[in-house]
Amino acid sequence: MNHSVDLIIVFPLEQNSIVLPLAEELSLMANSFRHIKEDDVLYFKLRSKDALPDPIIWIQDIEFNFSEPAYVNGYFEYYFPETKDSRPFLNHFGQSDLVIEIQNGTSIFLYTSLEVIAKNNNAIRAEYMLDYLEGRMEDVVRACFSITHQKGDPIQAQATHAFTLLQEIKQGLNVFFTYRSRFIEKRRSRIIPQSDLKELSSAHISENSIYWLINNLDQLDGNYLHDSSTVMVNGRRFRVQQIESDSLIENTNVYENQVIMGYLEDLLATLINIEHDYSKLERQLPKNDPIRQIPSGYQSLTELREKFGKKYFSKLLTECHELQKQCRESIKFCNQYLPVKQVVREMPKMTDGFNAYSHYREVFRQIVSWYRLGKLNVSGERFLYSLRTLDKLYEFFCLFNLIDALSASDFHMIRSMREEKDATLWETNPDSIYDFVDKDDVHIRLHYEPHINTTADSEHTPIYVYANSRAKWGFLAPDFLMEIHYRGNLEYAIFDSKYTNQKNATHKYLPELTMKYIHSIGQKEGGYSPIKAMIILFSGDVLNLSGTSINYHRKEFDIFSVSPIFPILGAICISPATDKITDIKKPTPNLAKFLRRLIKVLTDFSSHKVEVY
Repeated sequence: MNHSVDLIIVFPLEQNSIVLPLAEELSLMANSFRHIKEDDVLYFKLRSKDALPDPIIWIQDIEFNFSEPAYVNGYFEYYFPETKDSRPFLNHFGQSDLVIEIQNGTSIFLYTSLEVIAKNNNAIRAEYMLDYLEGRMEDVVRACFSITHQKGDPIQAQATHAFTLLQEIKQGLNVFFTYRSRFIEKRRSRIIPQSDLKELSSAHISENSIYWLINNLDQLDGNYLHDSSTVMVNGRRFRVQQIESDSLIENTNVYENQVIMGYLEDLLATLINIEHDYSKLERQLPKNDPIRQIPSGYQSLTELREKFGKKYFSKLLTECHELQKQCRESIKFCNQYLPVKQVVREMPKMTDGFNAYSHYREVFRQIVSWYRLGKLNVSGERFLYSLRTLDKLYEFFCLFNLIDALSASDFHMIRSMREEKDATLWETNPDSIYDFVDKDDVHIRLHYEPHINTTADSEHTPIYVYANSRAKWGFLAPDFLMEIHYRGNLEYAIFDSKYTNQKNATHKYLPELTMKYIHSIGQKEGGYSPIKAMIILFSGDVLNLSGTSINYHRKEFDIFSVSPIFPILGAICISPATDKITDIKKPTPNLAKFLRRLIKVLTDFSSHKVEVY
């Protein structure tokens, strides 16, 4: 590691600076951090004896570019941000890992983490959003907490977080359980000869049986009674007690069953390791705030981390314990119906045996998927120290509010899925596509962060960006794209989340995103914009705004009127706070009503039930 590279935090208003030391590693249970406030005015200065090719700085999970260098007193100096009155940690919360990455792909510089303390209002909102999201997805911790520390530890890219392993184990056991009856009816085995001692009346007599009897004459009992004798030798009658009998039996000790048993034993061993490591980590949850003097009006992540960490470890260990019971039951089943003398615990080979039956093929796929995962990586529990930016957390909050609101509007979710190009082991976001239907056969497809570009390389996003050379966006990635399918017609609505107040949402972001999404998206054959609605989801700054919808058009032309103007432009407050929490698992009030009306207006438009001028 090149120790001539210095990272300096400059506080221009206070006219002081901090030189951050390089860190060889970030300990899992670090007990001291430098702390800053999320709204501190500061900038970073990177100083090096040598020129650095395109350095970038990672602040939690967001990357930023440095300025072009200036040569000062024998050093190359780079700045971020270039303006000296910025607040780069705004909406950050918790332990923020600072990583410098040099774009030649070989140099990573890891610096001491900073504890970013949030305004009390932001801290309360973060807690509410985590409470709402808790239990909503298997990897909620990975989705909500920062993963930047991986940049400083490339080995972690080869390891796998416990929730990923548990999800894979659950899926594998479900597949095996589904086919258990098939494994009883049709199992891989071979027929082998076997010799057993049997009563003469039930034995299969062969040449081998006679040869055995000649060599075991002690089995002959002298018997002169005609009706009970079975063998006559030289005129004497004898009774045979037992004789060796040949038979063919089924033997399941074959490669395919050895692989299946080894796979189940490997699952169980992994579950035992998870339980051991996470029980230990649960006992090590930090009890004391590393910041001794918290400025008034601010809050550390420590209290929230303890509260959420307990829920997290409890959920993980409960699931782990339940999966262990299922795993042992499956191993017991195999010992009864697919017994083997030895097991194979490795990436299996596709054989004719695996390919012979569909249930063996399906289990083979699960086994291959399992062995492609990395080993358990408990260092991932640094997630509990570094919350993602509140903007990103709010984005997840809005996603599940939309999903819950659709469910509350009598739409049934039929599936969720992830586009294959996004399916990496360390993928931290929720699924990218959600499908819903209702009783009137309206089909809703909700995309999370779709990429829309001129090549339209995704089969799941059938709209194109107009080839406009003056467009400043290389590709478009709205937070949420909703497809409304009805009677062969298709309409689109875009929702974009902004962790901001009403004024910014309606006066700043709505005009900007209208230009970006309404006027830059079109169908391949041209014509009118397929986007019929552009809605901002904003957090608001007062509690009583929650659920309030604001329309760009006058009341007689808004979404709730009989003559709505297209495209529909507006905003709705999805507030991550409430003055009276009765059920934090419910979506924001009035969001379901808003979506029902929006979908009704767009399906009426598709069916030409409204006049188009």
